[in-house]
Amino acid sequence: MDAFSIPSAAVKVLVVEDESVLAENMNIYLSALGGEVRVAIDGASAVGLGCSFAPDVLVLDYSLPDMTGFEVLDGLRRCGCLSPCVLITAHPGHRVSEEVRRRGIAHVLFKPFALADLAAQVLGVKVGRR
Repeated sequence: MDAFSIPSAAVKVLVVEDESVLAENMNIYLSALGGEVRVAIDGASAVGLGCSFAPDVLVLDYSLPDMTGFEVLDGLRRCGCLSPCVLITAHPGHRVSEEVRRRGIAHVLFKPFALADLAAQVLGVKVGRR
């Protein structure tokens, strides 16, 4: 990496992703850049973890084994978590786009995506590329 900037205070990030390799890669990368990261691999555990962890930012996969990322977001909102959300999906479509707009989700990343792009959205970190 050529250059990068680390946020002054650790940003608490909840990553919700059922693909174990991708979830681990996001965890390692965001942690290395100064994030305090927790990972959930399904919606039910994400809601429980999110309500107790109180993340600053959510990274939600759209398609999980037990629910959609939107349903996870609804569950987190019910427990008072108002954190901004980055939705990640391999299946963008009209329905997903409409729900993103309706729910005010500011950022969507389409799989596959560069981890540097995720870091920019989640941590506000700009990572230099070679």
